[in-house]
Amino acid sequence: MFIVVRWLYVFLYVLLLFIFSAQPESSAGTMSQGMMSWFPNLSKSDIQTLVFYVRKLGHVLAYAFGTAIIVYALHATPRLRKNYLAWGFTFALIIACLDEWYQSTLPHRTGSIVDVFIDMIGITFAIAVIGWRHYCRVQRNKNQGYDKELQENNK
Repeated sequence: MFIVVRWLYVFLYVLLLFIFSAQPESSAGTMSQGMMSWFPNLSKSDIQTLVFYVRKLGHVLAYAFGTAIIVYALHATPRLRKNYLAWGFTFALIIACLDEWYQSTLPHRTGSIVDVFIDMIGITFAIAVIGWRHYCRVQRNKNQGYDKELQENNK
């Protein structure tokens, strides 16, 4: 049952990504207008730069989180557990490509291969952090097993 719940989280998150992409408020133009009202002393070019970096940071964070929940679901799925990090990277990248393609079909959005590469920064970051945690856990367990073996041999 817990496998289904984990994949339900993935499905809901991907659905939210696509719903957010479809909103006119998610466009750079709308965000620029909002930023102008929040920061009236900034020039138009400063606002555009700020919007660019905020939007790209949003891509990185959204795909890092999305990758983490995909990996969480994959790790619970017996058939996919063996290579769960590789599958997680692949699934997240497919979702990023589909999202950009979907955006290219919307009148107020544009899909961009550059955004897919920016999404890959978040994907790679999540995979690296999760992989590092896994590596550390494996090493700790090996060392604990080695310590137990030493204790038994010294008795």
